Amino acid sequence: MKTGEKVRNLRKQYNWTQEELGNRTGYSKQYISEIERGFKDCYQLLRQLSQALQIPCRDLLDDEEL
Repeated sequence: MKTGEKVRNLRKQYNWTQEELGNRTGYSKQYISEIERGFKDCYQLLRQLSQALQIPCRDLLDDEEL
């Protein structure tokens, strides 16, 4: 599974909108959308996402990268 798909699935598990996740990480809804669609892959953001979602950062990485 790709990183963006993992972010989307986890965000939905929390019943958060892209805007809410963006607010929790300091990024825009647009940027979160780009991450989820695979257009952006910023590891600094992944670190902040992992903290907001309360999971290890490695759980957001593409399965092929591990």
